[in-house]
Amino acid sequence: MKPLEILNNLFARAEVAFLKLTDKGIVSGSLCDDSWGYKGHRLLFTEIGSGRQSASTKSSLTGIAGKIARCYTITNILNQCSPSLAICRLNSFRWLARTIGPNDQQWIEFSRAPLNSTILKIKAENSTATTYHRACSLKNFVNYLNHFIYSANGQDYRFVKKIIHWKHGIDNPIRSTLDITSSEHKLKRDELYEENIHLAISKARSLLRKNPELEPAPGYDRIRLESLCFAMAQGLRIGEVCSLPKRAVTKNEETGLYYSLVATEKGALPSATALADIWVEPINEAFTYLLDACEGPRARAREIEISGFAFVRKMLTNYRNSNPLTINRVAQLDTAELSHSEHFFIDELVATFSVSAKELSSGGRRNSCAVPLPREGAAKLIGWLDKRFKAWDWTAYSKYCGGYKLPWRDISRYSGASRSSINKADWFISDLRKLLEAMTEENIFDPAHIATDRSKWCCEWEKVKVTALQKTGGKSCVAINIDKLTDQLKTRYAGFLSAHFKEEFDREGNKSSEGYQGNHVRAGMEKKLSDHLIVVWENHFSGGAELGIIPRPILRADYYNYLCDKGQKITAFKRLGILDNLGEAYSFSPHAIRRWVTTAILRSGPSEAAVDLWMGRAPRQTRHYDYRTAKERAEYARSKYMRLNDMPKDFLGRSVLRWRERDMEESQIELLITEKLRALHYTPWGTCSRELYISPCDKGLMCVRGYGTSSACESFQIDRDDKDAKEAIAKLRSKYVLMLSALDANYENLANSILAELNNAEPLDQHIAFAADIVQSCDTILAEYMDRARHDN
Repeated sequence: MKPLEILNNLFARAEVAFLKLTDKGIVSGSLCDDSWGYKGHRLLFTEIGSGRQSASTKSSLTGIAGKIARCYTITNILNQCSPSLAICRLNSFRWLARTIGPNDQQWIEFSRAPLNSTILKIKAENSTATTYHRACSLKNFVNYLNHFIYSANGQDYRFVKKIIHWKHGIDNPIRSTLDITSSEHKLKRDELYEENIHLAISKARSLLRKNPELEPAPGYDRIRLESLCFAMAQGLRIGEVCSLPKRAVTKNEETGLYYSLVATEKGALPSATALADIWVEPINEAFTYLLDACEGPRARAREIEISGFAFVRKMLTNYRNSNPLTINRVAQLDTAELSHSEHFFIDELVATFSVSAKELSSGGRRNSCAVPLPREGAAKLIGWLDKRFKAWDWTAYSKYCGGYKLPWRDISRYSGASRSSINKADWFISDLRKLLEAMTEENIFDPAHIATDRSKWCCEWEKVKVTALQKTGGKSCVAINIDKLTDQLKTRYAGFLSAHFKEEFDREGNKSSEGYQGNHVRAGMEKKLSDHLIVVWENHFSGGAELGIIPRPILRADYYNYLCDKGQKITAFKRLGILDNLGEAYSFSPHAIRRWVTTAILRSGPSEAAVDLWMGRAPRQTRHYDYRTAKERAEYARSKYMRLNDMPKDFLGRSVLRWRERDMEESQIELLITEKLRALHYTPWGTCSRELYISPCDKGLMCVRGYGTSSACESFQIDRDDKDAKEAIAKLRSKYVLMLSALDANYENLANSILAELNNAEPLDQHIAFAADIVQSCDTILAEYMDRARHDN
């Protein structure tokens, strides 16, 4: 089977899978579209562009590249990739497609060359971290391409002829930042960690509570500042703050403790976390404020969930019933032949909703809903004349003045249009005068005249009427089509819900189930927006007085634009004049709050495992958020060596036991421990107390070797609460056991005799002795972990 035939068969299968995904509401769009919707994000199947190139100027991925891209993306979606990961992998493919270009044959004869060229191009235009992630995504694609196989009749047909073995060779930049002695760690700390976050936020909150007039609109600042209280108290991710439920704070009547309910992100189970006493009062204040401040938009969200967007027409109709249309406006709508119930004037919308007239006027966001109307005076005049031509009752209005005519001065009185407005209607008045003069000459207005050909004059009137209606628009000459406005509101609301719930919504609600609510939300997250704590108006954070018509969830961007100046926005701190010690306005990302909380908790003493659990992280992930100095870590470790029992058997632990056997005073022991543990760094197997800035490691980082003996590293300590370190030691042991088994298959049974016969002068014997030492040291450390486990049980 030829490669193109294989690809077409695989593409046909992908199409079936795509239709199932769209039926479930996971994906929106058509298979061959240039973009798909996926959990509120856009997946682009266009060539990769430089800078912020417009999507309309980018070429589509077509041919083999387009089909492979769609097959690959569908596989990622079926594997439940997050939107960010799916986008990252698709973008890496787009880089590769740009390298290969229109030559389809290169896809069939795929090799490592275009991959290496793509990496060089990515390096030239992106940061180190982005390059690494793009390279990992390319590695994933290579693995996918190696398994891009069509099976038929019990036989497998491979799209590419040969298996591609490729490594990108780019180091993970995160690893260097974990080394506290590295320049990368210092740069990361300076860039990502803000020591005085609590001062910045508390100063802003205090200032606004005392001076509410500083807010551009009610809730503009305080909704965000009060909600950040939850992030500071519990270290929540900003997405978790955005999805707090309306019942976010509850009190256990039996214990008297307050709990916060959180729909945890990143796969962790939802949690009800007890609030620390110090945070109970500020959290309750914030909770009470948010319940009240967000009640209006929350109620509107509830109304939409119950009856859709019927509120738009209902509220406008109620307003019009209380404030009927004027004669002029009735004439404008009638002359334009527009339904009164389907069209409303801008000032009616402004009076009914918190919306700006500019939004609805020319150039405004909702101007597409506008219908131009004739000028008021012209509308009245046209309406009256239109009735006369249809009824042909001129004699009721004509007068004899040396002959029957329709006096020009009487037209204003009969039609209701002012003479000034008629005189200003210069774009059609002269044509109308000529028509009326011609009708006078034909004696049309004479009661005795019998018109034999009315159609001629009606036809001439239609020409004048068309000219008269050409002059439209202006401040008071616009009607808003309510159906179009409602459709636009539905589309905008669906976009907000897609971004918040990470699902695909259309104008009629959720694609996989009717109604404006989430269907595949993460565990613990409320499905209805009306059940969320923080719901705002669409323009709540625009800085204007008009808040908008529809509600929306608070989004991550609302916090980033508020706290961080990287988006070219004026931050709250700059606007309010809240400065750091250097006289600069504070600026930090919302995620920096999580880093600040992690470091604060670590400083208070809990183990890393406890902090991982509290913060809803995977084991050992906390180290990426630990911005304590080496000396601060040492302070925490010192307490372990001041115990009277259950002490680690590393060099320092054995030294403490020896000092106590000699009856050394505890104060002196504490002084010696403090001197030894002046600083503390992480290793994969434990911690190191060596002052690495001053005295680099002279043991080649072989921390484990000799543990429990006199040859042990004096600077190495184990942490028996560190489960990841235990796993790393077990892996290290397995590695060296495998190495020794390769040298002698019967090593486990002959270990002692082999070791006794080693000649330390021989390189091979030295190597065996080294490996055996590592295995024995790992066994000693793992035994300590087992002792600790038995002690805990």
